[in-house]
Amino acid sequence: MPHLDYWVSYGYLDTERRYRADPVANVPTFAARHSLSVVAPSWVPKIHTQLGATYAHTGPRSYQDPNQPGYNQGRTPAYQDLSLNLSYLTTLAGQFTILHVALSNALGQPQIFGYRYADAPAADGQYARVAQTPGPPRMPFVGLFVSINNQKAGVNEAPE
Repeated sequence: MPHLDYWVSYGYLDTERRYRADPVANVPTFAARHSLSVVAPSWVPKIHTQLGATYAHTGPRSYQDPNQPGYNQGRTPAYQDLSLNLSYLTTLAGQFTILHVALSNALGQPQIFGYRYADAPAADGQYARVAQTPGPPRMPFVGLFVSINNQKAGVNEAPE
């Protein structure tokens, strides 16, 4: 495709720290060792539209599971997201305008960012947990952006 652009980025993070009440140095709960993103926008000049797709993958992150021995030994599932977008360029009332439509997590992959545990164990000695997830599995977005230019033609001088 003559108007297709793309890029791939990869990050590797090897870190440990002992933070505040941590009993030992460990990988922070917000850090994933591997992250990958692939971005591909394509401009379609005949219809004044840019189509785009982004795939993101992040490796598992650690978390504290009170049902297992050790510290920050739990692992979340890997994060995966395919997002799609479309931007249509036009004019509205003589002003440059963009209609932008996007959908994140188009495939509806389950996203688990961590777990919240009960304060006390149940009768079986296990702490009940609830997964921390985004509200909806997919997030649509529609935006209309209008560039308002109030300058009169030929008047580009600085005020006195």
